[in-house]
Amino acid sequence: YFIALVHWFNHIADAPDELTGMWMVASFFLDNGSHNFTVIHIDSIVRSIHLLPIFDKETVSQFINCDNSLDLYQAFYVNRFVDHHAYEIVS
Repeated sequence: YFIALVHWFNHIADAPDELTGMWMVASFFLDNGSHNFTVIHIDSIVRSIHLLPIFDKETVSQFINCDNSLDLYQAFYVNRFVDHHAYEIVS
């Protein structure tokens, strides 16, 4: 089967962040508090996105990595500057 597991996010605001120009998103949770995941056909995917944690003023843990960053941070920037395709789609 040609399927993918998608982790859904919601926009935090109605416009991109004024300082960075990037959209801000947060995990979409179901009523029971669990993350919203869906299995979709890969033909439905335009492209993946590059998420950057929205850091606060605290020191960033030296133990953060790609395996735990979605659990350690509540909100993310959608990085439109990762390549020119992302810039065109997300802008």
